[in-house]
Amino acid sequence: FLPEGYQKEVIDDLQKIGVRTTGSIHLEALPDDGFAEVEWVYNLIQNCNVEMKDEIKGIVASVNLSDTDADAQLQRLMDYDTKNLVKGIRWILDYAGKYNGSENATHFATTRVHPDGADLLRDPKYNVAFERGFALLGQHNLSFDLQCAPEQLQAAAALCAKYPNTPVCIDHLGKPRMVLGAADLSNKNVIPDVTALEVWRTGLHAMAKLPQVYIKISMLGWAVPGWCVKPEREMVLRDLVREVVGMFGVERCMVASNWHTNAAASDADFLSDVGPSASILVSKIASWFQDYHEDDLSLLFARNAKKFYRVNENVDYDISFDK
Repeated sequence: FLPEGYQKEVIDDLQKIGVRTTGSIHLEALPDDGFAEVEWVYNLIQNCNVEMKDEIKGIVASVNLSDTDADAQLQRLMDYDTKNLVKGIRWILDYAGKYNGSENATHFATTRVHPDGADLLRDPKYNVAFERGFALLGQHNLSFDLQCAPEQLQAAAALCAKYPNTPVCIDHLGKPRMVLGAADLSNKNVIPDVTALEVWRTGLHAMAKLPQVYIKISMLGWAVPGWCVKPEREMVLRDLVREVVGMFGVERCMVASNWHTNAAASDADFLSDVGPSASILVSKIASWFQDYHEDDLSLLFARNAKKFYRVNENVDYDISFDK
């Protein structure tokens, strides 16, 4: 999304329900060159209109930590980052078997390492090199955004446990996938896949034991496609989200829009053709936590992200929603 589109579809839309945004974090968008993407974001900040000029508060850059020159790549980013915007690194790791398009949870991003995809967390051919790069993050005061498949979470927990000073944020609720089965809206099932959820829960419990690990409430349609138009699906999703907040505690969870293409893609990553607007997404999530104190909502919707990504502005986060 360019600033003008983001202004219209996220910032302006949220204002309709009385929500004022105080900044955004740019997460890498699968660039061919991670350094060039950071340069591009810097250029956007310099050249966008005054209204959007202070919107970007941080950048999560792309570096393949298994590269032999990962340290040099990280240092180059740090040397360039005169505004102290580069807060962390993401390298997408989702691997659940040989990449075969949308038939399994393996992300096409893993084919950047091998045509069939590569498991940098569990495969001995890759995980030693990946850990070597991961270990460098603390030296550069960088966090890591962890996007992986549920079956990789236990391996991720074992890795993160070795580096307690490197903050980690699990993306997209830990990525449980289509827990009700087919994404098609004609699917009437409301009983989640117990086996799949057990793998997800076991991995998240291992991660939740590590105090440096946070988790994002985002891309919810990956777990339950069509939840925003099917009330019975929304109830299943609500319970999963509340379960996650119960695991990690409200002080280590953050709501994220994940707005990168349009409502449907941002919500379900192309598993579904429907998705909530930014205002509906925020309103729905807020409604799931009506029994929480306003201070807890402030943590979920703003303060935890500010803390994790080291955004230093002194902003009073008064979280309320117009009815």
